[in-house]
Amino acid sequence: MLRSNGGVKARDGGLGALTNLSANAKPAPTHLKAHRMDEKRKHPRTEVNQPGYVSSGGSVMHCVIINISPEGAAIDVENPAFVPHRFRLVLANDSSVVHECRVIWTKKNRIGVSFVVTA
Repeated sequence: MLRSNGGVKARDGGLGALTNLSANAKPAPTHLKAHRMDEKRKHPRTEVNQPGYVSSGGSVMHCVIINISPEGAAIDVENPAFVPHRFRLVLANDSSVVHECRVIWTKKNRIGVSFVVTA
């Protein structure tokens, strides 16, 4: 018999008890979350905190490159709403370094991007 009790579901009896522990679940400690996130990356990120530019369609916006790897970066911008889904990331200290980017996630003013391989 399946019964529901305020978000917790249980099946009475036997070894086949089905339990949804979402009501009792606690968030993982922050250090574990970061570790899991790092496990998804093929290459570790290097903290750089360097100025850069988001460039798209003739528009340019200042950003700060927080960290970078061969496959992506995290940047801080003043207003993420003005950053297009695809853009070029240009290093302010060396404008010959340009990465084609695709936005993967946004959290407040920070944007995570992956570098798009162009043929």
